[in-house]
Amino acid sequence: MRTFYPNAPLLALSATCSLKIRKKIKTVLNLDNPAEITLSPNKSNIKLIVKKMSNSVETALLWLIDGLVSLKEDFPKTLVYCNSIRDASMIYQYILMECPDLIYFVEMFHSESVEKTKDRIISSLGNCTSDLRIIIATSALGMGVNVQGFHSLVLYGPPATNVDLIQAIGRVGRDNNPSCAVLLHNSYNVRHIDCDVKSVLSENNCRRLSLMKTFLKDSELGTIQVEMGKHTCCDTCEEKCDCGECLQLPLEKLLKSESKH
Repeated sequence: MRTFYPNAPLLALSATCSLKIRKKIKTVLNLDNPAEITLSPNKSNIKLIVKKMSNSVETALLWLIDGLVSLKEDFPKTLVYCNSIRDASMIYQYILMECPDLIYFVEMFHSESVEKTKDRIISSLGNCTSDLRIIIATSALGMGVNVQGFHSLVLYGPPATNVDLIQAIGRVGRDNNPSCAVLLHNSYNVRHIDCDVKSVLSENNCRRLSLMKTFLKDSELGTIQVEMGKHTCCDTCEEKCDCGECLQLPLEKLLKSESKH
């Protein structure tokens, strides 16, 4: 179409677009110095937390099980994203084995789930009064889903790219209330991820800044730097925060209580 109509006006839209993808789109579509209108994908209300986990799902998620057993219906509503149906099934079976009497608080969503189950889960996600506390899902539970009342996210294994990562993070905290995203990783599931994601995982300064460098130009990073050094930004910034009023979200408390043991 661009060959036949080289001078026709063209509008290119993307929900989440990295700097590299933007550059490639302009080249492929032969866009000569186009006007760019961008919105930062940064969600300042969502704290980023990275934790190295055991290769064993039982050890890696023991803190989650303990929290569900102790809190029951008061467990913070949490999305657990996995990179495969196999991992999602392993986590669901682990919860079923450890606390079968609480399994009605848990659901699993992936591409092979029956339609009735998918419809029930999607309906629950849009209902703040739903009893569901944990939804284990793959990327099949993706864009267009109206998630209400969920302020906690666990990524069991990091996504392959920062674009996938930012999309997953954006599933929670849709009401702009304080939320957190926990990225669990081990030596096995980091073998096939982009260098940009590895940089976020290994970052010793600000993880949010490291993540946003994928999407924002240097001149656009000023708003991110304002958030640096605060406990609400990421786990590395929390260590430098001196506000004297650092608060932890419920999922953070469960994760840190496990670390103490």
